[in-house]
Amino acid sequence: MMRFIRSKGIFMIILVSMFSNLLFSGVALAANAESILSVTYLSQLTPDQWVDQWYEHMKKPEEIISSMNCGPTALVMLEAYFKQISPTPERILEVDEFIYDSLNTFQGENPKTYTRPPQGYEYTGAREGVNTADMQIILQEFMGFEEVVLSTGNNIEDIKRYLDQGSPVIIPVNRIYAQKSEAKVYHFTLIRGYDEERFYANDPGKPDAIGSQANFTFEELEQIWQPGNRILTVIPALTNFVEENVQEVVTVVPR
Repeated sequence: MMRFIRSKGIFMIILVSMFSNLLFSGVALAANAESILSVTYLSQLTPDQWVDQWYEHMKKPEEIISSMNCGPTALVMLEAYFKQISPTPERILEVDEFIYDSLNTFQGENPKTYTRPPQGYEYTGAREGVNTADMQIILQEFMGFEEVVLSTGNNIEDIKRYLDQGSPVIIPVNRIYAQKSEAKVYHFTLIRGYDEERFYANDPGKPDAIGSQANFTFEELEQIWQPGNRILTVIPALTNFVEENVQEVVTVVPR
């Protein structure tokens, strides 16, 4: 009788263990329905600069100086995520210095020129802005990442795939979050996660409280994602950045 009870007890332990494994496996599978990466937010403008920018837009249109630093700021957030450091406004200005002084040396036969903003507007960046090809160069030649992905013709599932692999992605979107347009200037945002209904982003073009909470339904993102549905990211398994490639740049402190 005792042998039967002991056997029955062992059977129950095995059954509970199997049920627990099944239960927790179900939880793990459910968790895979979403992927939220911990990417520290950074705005392309400090709070004081947002106030200055507000007053800028009260001027006549031809006199307005707008911030074009969404691309560099998104890169700084991506860099900080992979190198496990804090993104800072000073780092944005270091990226800007690379853009002014060195970016065109990597652009082949038809290099572009980048205009420094007027004194006192250092935080606005080069008025020409940067594109995804420029940003790929910055990640490789300035920030020192070896495995940088820049691809076109992507879809919503491709964004999810990169996020599942641990890579936030930078994408170009319509700057006013409306329907696709023929505008030549785009806005860059960093997609850091998704759930069953929407994507979550760090949008550098907003004050902290708003930009850090940016989100889009899948349908909304499809509407504003442009041009060519480009994705820019770094592959996490190959994020050993080349330290000798990281250039020392004099920091310009915004006034």
